[in-house]
Amino acid sequence: MERLVMWRRLSQILFLATFTLVPILDIFRIDTDGGFFLLLGQRFFMKQAWMLAILFILLVVLLVLAARSYGRIFCGWLCTQNSWAELGDRIKALTRKEKKTAKQWLALAGWLTLAAVGIAFTAFGLLAYFMDPSILFQRLLSGDLMAIISIAIAKYSVLAVLDLLLIGHTFCHAVCPYAIFQRFLSAPTTMRVAFDSTMCSGCRGCDRSCFMGLDPRNLAVDSCINCGDCLIACHKQADRRGVEQSLAFSRIPDSPAPAPVSSFGFPALAAVVPVMVGILIYGFVSSKPAEAVVTKAFVNFESQPRVVNSDVTNRFLVRVSSLDANPVRYRLGLEGTDPGAEIVPSEIVAPALGTVEFEVRITLKDQPPGPGAKKLAIKLQPAELGRALTAKTFFSLPN
Repeated sequence: MERLVMWRRLSQILFLATFTLVPILDIFRIDTDGGFFLLLGQRFFMKQAWMLAILFILLVVLLVLAARSYGRIFCGWLCTQNSWAELGDRIKALTRKEKKTAKQWLALAGWLTLAAVGIAFTAFGLLAYFMDPSILFQRLLSGDLMAIISIAIAKYSVLAVLDLLLIGHTFCHAVCPYAIFQRFLSAPTTMRVAFDSTMCSGCRGCDRSCFMGLDPRNLAVDSCINCGDCLIACHKQADRRGVEQSLAFSRIPDSPAPAPVSSFGFPALAAVVPVMVGILIYGFVSSKPAEAVVTKAFVNFESQPRVVNSDVTNRFLVRVSSLDANPVRYRLGLEGTDPGAEIVPSEIVAPALGTVEFEVRITLKDQPPGPGAKKLAIKLQPAELGRALTAKTFFSLPN
């Protein structure tokens, strides 16, 4: 039973570390400067943000299914808000002592240092979700922080301190959406802390151990976060008296006896999971590393076609956006045009993780008189191996 504390602390640390390392390892982050987002190391244009919506829904579904089976175990074992509130509990408990021993002063200094490191660690992690972590780290080391970064760090630090010292578990009781969902998601088989009154000695050790301020002998399934601290306190007292403990995790209300684990209870909801995973896989497979868009040039260029000896020339703007980490050279060609059609320039270079706009002049030879338009496509073929880009447009013919 004592190992329960170790495993819970380890899960809290690992979850916080994972939360911070996700953008650093390019598992997921949004690059606001480049106008793209990364998912599992692959870059996507922001127009594919529907994948993020699918991913968010998938995570919500998984949390719903977990809540249905295990109650608010996410809150007690993973949630960073609860971990932060527990740290605040320790700091406030030590500061309330009027006379502190040297050991208590040392403990208080240690917890305050941990809080400061936690603020810096999570502030960097949050900013890294919206900026290139390497650039952010270089700016932090050099002290060359942009105003927006300094303001964001200052605001987060103030909010973190207020949360640590004032808000704490009040958020868990009154605001936590997971708790609100739990009121509607719980089932008779949802895991909870069950109480056996015939085994209780009345020591109230469980009451003192609950940092949520609950009575573990009379719990609502949406209030308890299944941290297990009350079970550990009960186990210690029962072991000291040589009796069975009166509190235990159970899927049967008011009985510490274990029950067989049933299905998640939401088979239809569970069936949605592979569908959404399939949609995400499609998004990965169909993603393009670059895109090209052609628009008629109405600024700085002639808006009407020009005729020279029955040759017709149109001017366009081509915008190429690339997600490649290196510059890419493209050769320009035409599809759907007559033989002898000319395109200038013959090649362009797309910058790394950027966008380039350039003028394109297309000339069709020996065009008959009369107004009209022809469909054509500008094809951009990478000089090296890679997927070609195609930008479709219309070629205007003169009156």
